[in-house]
Amino acid sequence: MATYFVWNIPSDWTDSGSWLQRIHLARAMMVSPDTLPSDLVLINTCYDHEMVPVYDELGMECGQLDITDRTKLLSLFRYLSATNDYRYIVCDIRFDSLLQSPADRWLFSLISKIPRCVVPFSSEEGALPAALTQQSAISEYHTNIRNNNFLKYQFLSSAGESMALRMARCMNDRHIDKFGPLYLTDGKLCVNSHILDINTNVMSEYRQDENGRSGMNKKNILQLGTDVLPLIDAGVDGMFTDKIVMIGDCFRDDIHTTVAGPVSGMMIIYNAYHALVSGYNVPPLWVWLSLTIVYALLTLAILNRLEPHDLLPKRWVASYPVLCKVIDWIGFDILFTFIGILSFLFAKTYIDAWLCATYFTIFGIVYTYLQLDGGKSFRFIQKLLITKKE
Repeated sequence: MATYFVWNIPSDWTDSGSWLQRIHLARAMMVSPDTLPSDLVLINTCYDHEMVPVYDELGMECGQLDITDRTKLLSLFRYLSATNDYRYIVCDIRFDSLLQSPADRWLFSLISKIPRCVVPFSSEEGALPAALTQQSAISEYHTNIRNNNFLKYQFLSSAGESMALRMARCMNDRHIDKFGPLYLTDGKLCVNSHILDINTNVMSEYRQDENGRSGMNKKNILQLGTDVLPLIDAGVDGMFTDKIVMIGDCFRDDIHTTVAGPVSGMMIIYNAYHALVSGYNVPPLWVWLSLTIVYALLTLAILNRLEPHDLLPKRWVASYPVLCKVIDWIGFDILFTFIGILSFLFAKTYIDAWLCATYFTIFGIVYTYLQLDGGKSFRFIQKLLITKKE
């Protein structure tokens, strides 16, 4: 169960990132670059900005900031609302109620009424406009001092459901329910904070395998101002029929460092959604059985005083007890790293090697101490409890 609890910690303190980066590098050398799935359309907005005034706490204007052009977004959402033939809309653009544009009133009112749509909300950012509250979902992730890059995606948090979970719930009826420390999806034990395998990552606007194609067919990513809006003005229909439409920054500000290299926020959301609907966050039965067997065998080995340091010469064991425990930890870490790599490659689940190695090393130290102590500690505790009871 300790392994399961660590899986659900939103950030990662181990060496998982370094091993997964090596796996992705090896995969990139053997596999050709991925292109976008046929059901996905990316609309880039990082080149479509406008300047809006910023006010201080006294309500006086103190400067200007650039935000995504609300007028262009309004034209896009009017088209999407009128056609209503899309599959889902992910608008990965942060709307701050303190940064106002003349078109905000109509834009927010339209988005609040449009079906099958989600916008981001972050507790660390500015306040979300009230009109968008019902359409919002969590878009933040956790880091720590050791690992300041994106690694784990948390589907459900105390603040609510994530954008990927909202997508899966609306399109695929996929839910995650929390029961105490356990998370279930479709009645199966699942992992809520999942290390993503970034299978879809497109950073280039144009496809690498052009094959003589021309025009829009050559593009992975559409530009809002120069690609999409001219087609809307020309009356082109069917651009987003049965497509997942993702709108946001593909190149400039919303780029995250991951084990697969630079990845845009929209691609992280889509990969998290794909992992959820594919069941990658549900460890298969063979993973649980393998861990149970390995844990049982290692426990029996420690109880029989068989540990990695037994491979060292006996004179070293007697002379360097601290070194022996370091060797034990390294041995356990190598074993569980190997198991973790296999489980990630075949089950999309990475096992925390550091935690497992630390647990069995401490278990070995405690058991050795109790053996040398001869049970005195247990008798002292028992005597202390009896005295307090009297």
